[in-house]
Amino acid sequence: MNLEIDFPLSGKGDVSKRESESESESESESESESESESESESKKGWVLRRKQLRADELDLCIVLLRKQTLAAQALNQMERIQSHGRYTGDQTTGVQALQRVSSKPKSREREPHSSSLDLQTEARFKNKGTVWLCGYLHALEMPASRMEGRRADIQKYSQRGQEQEPLPEPADACLEATCSPERTPFSSAFALNKEATSSEISSFSWASAFSYPQLSPLLPLVIFLEVKHLCADIKDCTTNAQPLWLTSVAAGIKERLQLIRSMCGIWALFGSDDCLSVQCLSAMKIAHRGPDAFRFENVNGYTNCCFGFHRLAVVDPLFGMQPLRVRKYPYLWLCYNGEIYNHKALQERFEFEYQTNVDGEVILHLYDKGGIEQTISMLDGVFAFILLDTANKKVFLGRDTYGVRPLFKAMTEDGFLAVCSEAKGLISLKHSSTPFLKVEPFLPGHYEVLDLKPNGKVASVEMVKYHHCTDEPLHALYDNVEKLFPGFELETVKSNLRILFDNAIRKRLMTDRRIGCLLSGGLDSSLVAASLLKQLKEAQVQYPLQTFAIGMEDSPDLLAARKVANYIGSEHHEVLFNSEEGIQALDEVIFSLETYDITTVRASVGMYLISKYIRKNTDSVVIFSGEGSDELTQGYIYFHKAPSPEKAEEESERLLKELYLFDVLRADRTTAAHGLELRVPFLDHRFSSYYLSLPPEMRIPKNGIEKHLLRETFEDSNLLPKEILWRPKEAFSDGITSVKNSWFKILQDYVEHQVDDAMMATAAQRFPFNTPQTKEGYYYRQIFERHYPGRADWLTHYWMPKWINATDPSARTLSHYKSFAEA
Repeated sequence: MNLEIDFPLSGKGDVSKRESESESESESESESESESESESESKKGWVLRRKQLRADELDLCIVLLRKQTLAAQALNQMERIQSHGRYTGDQTTGVQALQRVSSKPKSREREPHSSSLDLQTEARFKNKGTVWLCGYLHALEMPASRMEGRRADIQKYSQRGQEQEPLPEPADACLEATCSPERTPFSSAFALNKEATSSEISSFSWASAFSYPQLSPLLPLVIFLEVKHLCADIKDCTTNAQPLWLTSVAAGIKERLQLIRSMCGIWALFGSDDCLSVQCLSAMKIAHRGPDAFRFENVNGYTNCCFGFHRLAVVDPLFGMQPLRVRKYPYLWLCYNGEIYNHKALQERFEFEYQTNVDGEVILHLYDKGGIEQTISMLDGVFAFILLDTANKKVFLGRDTYGVRPLFKAMTEDGFLAVCSEAKGLISLKHSSTPFLKVEPFLPGHYEVLDLKPNGKVASVEMVKYHHCTDEPLHALYDNVEKLFPGFELETVKSNLRILFDNAIRKRLMTDRRIGCLLSGGLDSSLVAASLLKQLKEAQVQYPLQTFAIGMEDSPDLLAARKVANYIGSEHHEVLFNSEEGIQALDEVIFSLETYDITTVRASVGMYLISKYIRKNTDSVVIFSGEGSDELTQGYIYFHKAPSPEKAEEESERLLKELYLFDVLRADRTTAAHGLELRVPFLDHRFSSYYLSLPPEMRIPKNGIEKHLLRETFEDSNLLPKEILWRPKEAFSDGITSVKNSWFKILQDYVEHQVDDAMMATAAQRFPFNTPQTKEGYYYRQIFERHYPGRADWLTHYWMPKWINATDPSARTLSHYKSFAEA
């Protein structure tokens, strides 16, 4: 789809000036451009222009409002919007909002439609002569029979230009088609001002609805409306120079919308001097993390504080919008992404009175009861949050122990703070004191305390590590796990591990959406799938467990996964892909990952493709997987070369601390890119802390088999066939292909023709930080720099095995080290 629309953003004289400079304007349009400003001011009505649009895709109606006499009507519209209160549009098409604030005007000059019901104005807006209202822009897929008629109307209106008699409002036709039961389009509206800063807004919330029944090519765009010179501006959406979110919905929208749909995303600015439109464009870069609804809201009383939230409704779909606020604590604002598995247990223990069924509400109650340290220590789950306390003028940031939920921040010396679920939501921001913001991941297992100043800026007070992976969490005092047996005898340990693993699965069943499971046929994913299916049956869930495996022909993973699925009785799906499809996905994968680490990219391709299949072909949204087990249970083959059990223990803990840079990052981004939420029971607090508390000699590989203790634990449980329980380690990036033609070899053969020796000779000059040592690494770095120029420091180091002289991270290249270790 090609779209080329460029309307002016400011100044009444700019219309003629900018349009006259365009070489693509038609002769009739050029004549209208020559009109003087005084003549233009005397014109009334609507101006509808259409430059270029692919006829078989969309019918795009763009209304350019330019008349100062509309000011009174605009103010009336604002009052009507306010009278309806807040509307978030969860799981609707936004039609209700349009119908509630739209009515036929008495005069011939018609009022603009609106679908945002949370805008507030102040007297100073009127005094300044600027009013904020929500413009209406709608793009929808229409039946072919109606497309020709609408196209003819557009052409007719374009030729009429600025005639005194008002034109029919295209919003009527859009609304009629929207209400048609045969269409479920995307409808959105924005209230933005290109030149205004957030200090001019007391409260702003964009309410929009996301509906993707078949990912139709639906186009949300930005409208800027100003009373003095009402205008619209839509940039060329087909160039790479445009913001990514705009490019994704305008160019190749069918594919790109599938790329950027995922779980909840949080975003916040404190002390920003960017204009509101820039802020919103930044927030929209993580729109993929929440396909169900979106909100953008300023903090009352603070001119430069705002929150953005994109939602995937997993728990309490009706009342889960954020920032979360409750009547009991009007001074608390919470934006979080994650699941708090023990929220009901904490509610019962402390007799909290919940206002919603949202699990995150417990954070507000815990904070009011005992402060931030007790709050975050009591949470059993995966989370990243921003908590604002306007009464005590504090801001708190927090992240779970292993960083299962992502969180990034950028902060300047003068107190500007930006926080986001993904780094891509921060890189376009600029600040007066620091043009190039340093974006970095927020450390897992930490919380930060910041003072909030009256101007919205912050000052960091302290960064606290609240939990080490080896410590038993404080919330263990209040969970419902049956009492563990004391001592480290083998049978006692095995019994305790089974209890804790079952509990880790059980608590993660908390969801209102369908559950599925990734199944590679390896030990970790097979244990998760078998235990998950068992507990779903015990919970009397009324649907079969769907399991998913991916690979090329002759993939050992596909064969092993099929055995497991047949054994446990799951509804199994196999996804076949070829090398061309995997290579073509590399660009999208690296964009989603925000990293260029070689082993992470390799392993992500299969996970990305299978997630894409799940979202497109099934209704499973919450997906279980076996991530974290290799790091926790010393499952990598190079652990056979550990000098001692103590050194192996140190390496295991190091890998767990760095999970947020590698496997956890891969798991989150590849599934989140397709609207899926991943749950990882091996990283459960209780299970992992107990496993790490065991004597080091119990956890090392034995008899040439890694994860020996974990295998022994479930040997008598009959959960899995023996050949699967004792199947040797196979990396996911290797197991999806045959042994004769490994995935890493396919990639290396491909990049051999993409990167020449001359490029490698200058690699150190071009990439001085983390200089790639192989052509494959160079190729990935090129793609990364194209998406995120100058951000190579997001990856501190490449993932590589330890204690051996390996030059490639593939597990298949390490097999001879395992044989050597056994000799």
